[in-house]
Amino acid sequence: MDDSFDKTFNILIVEHRPMLLSYLQSLGADLHLSEDLAQETFLAAYKVIANFDTEKKFSSWLRGIAKNKALMHWRACSSRPPLSSDSRSIEGIDEIYNEFDQQNGISDPWNDKMAIMKQCIAKLNLNLKKAINQVYIHGDNIQEAAINLKASPPAIAKRLSRARNQIRQCVKIEMNNNPHS
Repeated sequence: MDDSFDKTFNILIVEHRPMLLSYLQSLGADLHLSEDLAQETFLAAYKVIANFDTEKKFSSWLRGIAKNKALMHWRACSSRPPLSSDSRSIEGIDEIYNEFDQQNGISDPWNDKMAIMKQCIAKLNLNLKKAINQVYIHGDNIQEAAINLKASPPAIAKRLSRARNQIRQCVKIEMNNNPHS
């Protein structure tokens, strides 16, 4: 690859790094692991950039690589993976990040978008907030969250689904109301 390509790819790294770190932390990686996985993601993306479909969003493509890197990491390590390795949880996280991608440009600051997400989470009712906290913050799987919240696993799964839907709708509204976020 030539020098101008390397410079362009470096710009893409700078633009997408905050989003990728945020996404990896949403999946349950701590800051240090997020940094490592983001670096692995960018290296893998660089190697297969010729396969990138320019009709797709670069950020979505990167998140797909990052998700695979994270899942491979958690499969290989002996410690318990975070709940976010559950496919329903990952789908919900991906849907929210895809909603951000649909808004006004990918180079927008991710800290503003994360503030919108936190604002939307704050609007949830207490049961939904508790489910979100137990699963996405505390790292419980659905079974553990059900025990801790004294509810059935299907009830917790339903709460998480409702919370993700409400967050997604709220994000869409807030992003439309704040086009520069």
